[in-house]
Amino acid sequence: MDQPTDLNLLVVLDALLEHGSVKGAAAKLGRSMPSVSRSLARIRTAFDDPILVRAGQHLVPTPLALEMRSRVHAVLGDATALMAARRDLDIESVSRGFVIATTDPLMCALGTALVRFLDERAPGIKVAFVVQGANTLSANGAEVDLEVGEIGGHGVDQHVETLFHDRLVGIARADHPIFEEEITLDRYLCFKHLLHSRRGLFTTPIDDQLKALGRCRTVVSSAPTLAASLFMLNHTDLIGTCLEHTTRPICTELGLRYFDLPLKRRPASISLVWHRRFDRDDTHKWLRDRVRDYVISLDKFGEKQGDHELVTF
Repeated sequence: MDQPTDLNLLVVLDALLEHGSVKGAAAKLGRSMPSVSRSLARIRTAFDDPILVRAGQHLVPTPLALEMRSRVHAVLGDATALMAARRDLDIESVSRGFVIATTDPLMCALGTALVRFLDERAPGIKVAFVVQGANTLSANGAEVDLEVGEIGGHGVDQHVETLFHDRLVGIARADHPIFEEEITLDRYLCFKHLLHSRRGLFTTPIDDQLKALGRCRTVVSSAPTLAASLFMLNHTDLIGTCLEHTTRPICTELGLRYFDLPLKRRPASISLVWHRRFDRDDTHKWLRDRVRDYVISLDKFGEKQGDHELVTF
């Protein structure tokens, strides 16, 4: 098959695979639909494949298109980094989209601050947040530009920077009866529990730890996102668990209260991860510096009666 030699065709192909429609790709690229349709025809000829085929009211990618999607995105990312390295960064004139994978509580805090900041300083930069671990996206692939949170594993082509260590704590509404007495293990197990589980599970490693002690707790519900579980805790007599510092902004907003777990748990490492191909990408570096500073500030936010404040970029 003939290979496309026009890099602009790959730009169109990337937009088509992202949006799954000529209309969506045209809107992203700022081009007319007939122009994008003509480019799609050239792409189909170049790859000897329909690329997108109709399924009802929608277009779906062919197997070849699915296979090429991450590679096309990676090629364009490398090209962007190459061009960026050859000029001084003028962040106000940059037009670019980024995908950041993180936990939903971090998304609530970081997302609000970052979107406001970008609107003022870099209006051409768009950020799409995806829930970390909810799918196969990772900084090891081309789909995610930056990942922040607990990192389960990483490849040799990823850069992992540990920002701080967070601890698991108990959480409940501020006037919950659990706070009326010292929170021992027996008292902790007297109350009903709510879990955060994307898969709808009713056990976590805490239950394994309790089982080893010959004890168990009563779990009556689970929520697919931690943000949802925190909202539910604020309106029920259930108790839950969460990481202390990374959830503090949303817990403060909801008026929830932490307590020390009567169990020893290993601290979690909160890290920033990106693919090494972005190391010399000035725009990516500028964005990850902003994200790093904000997330590190979470480690001190709310301590010592408000002596520390969140970075506001």
